[in-house]
Amino acid sequence: MHKTFDFKKYVEYKVYSVTTIKKGYGFRVLLTFVDDSIKTQQHAGFTTKREANAFRDEVIGQLHTGTYIVYGKIRVEEFMIFWLEDIMRPRITDDTYTTYKSAIKNYIVPQIGKMYMST
Repeated sequence: MHKTFDFKKYVEYKVYSVTTIKKGYGFRVLLTFVDDSIKTQQHAGFTTKREANAFRDEVIGQLHTGTYIVYGKIRVEEFMIFWLEDIMRPRITDDTYTTYKSAIKNYIVPQIGKMYMST
């Protein structure tokens, strides 16, 4: 197994004000990552400014608590590799790592690895 997706943690963010986007309302989020790369995400399609502001407030809360989902469309396999290598590996023993890696490789990936996760 190898990393197939480059997950990066954001270190700074800026949430812009709600504005008119096409025929509705929306806002943009600017994320700065640990490697100084930048990504802009747009949240649009709200019919009222009030709806857009309510969702904007939710996003700000998620950004503040670190629960904001940057990568909305990823495969199960990509996430499982990230989870195992970047999240779990530093916390578990070598035996547990080997067991988890085997379960992911032999059971999870063949069954649902190519499916996309939804946010």
